[in-house]
Amino acid sequence: MYSQFVLANRSLVFRLRNGDGLLGRDTSCDLVILNETVSRRHAQIRLDNELLVVRDLDSTNGTFVDSVRISEAVAKLDQTVRFGDVNLVFQAASELTEPETSSLDSTSEELVQRLSRAQRRVLKYLLRGESEKNIAWILGCSHHTIHNHIRAIYAKLGVRSRGELMSRLVGKVELTTGH
Repeated sequence: MYSQFVLANRSLVFRLRNGDGLLGRDTSCDLVILNETVSRRHAQIRLDNELLVVRDLDSTNGTFVDSVRISEAVAKLDQTVRFGDVNLVFQAASELTEPETSSLDSTSEELVQRLSRAQRRVLKYLLRGESEKNIAWILGCSHHTIHNHIRAIYAKLGVRSRGELMSRLVGKVELTTGH
């Protein structure tokens, strides 16, 4: 029996908790997917042990489980759930790894070591481009806790915005001109 579950594809990972959640394009949703084929309030999801109950909320482009359009259905492990054109696979979390910061140069690694363990976990998702709300959902924390971690990360690393953070932590790019 697994203890943690995710809906994931190559670029998105949503850690799921037992209970209900709202998925859609609107930032007020618990799981936010910024894709034009996903409705603002697209689907209600409920994790119940090793089953994912999915209910379409009259979305424009539909909700599908293994390519079958549904109004409500139960997804089992390794089944594909599609919201509009976005495919996500329902998986046990142990099958996935956390996002990595391996692309950081050694100076950036030294900066990251100034952060607490919790701040480093938040930073990994920031570097992937996740919203504060998605990070809160993934890590099972409140939005306010994540916001406070982000403020502390900015302060410790001497930056004021996510753009500044990204440029500070990403390795130097060498530009060459060819003739």
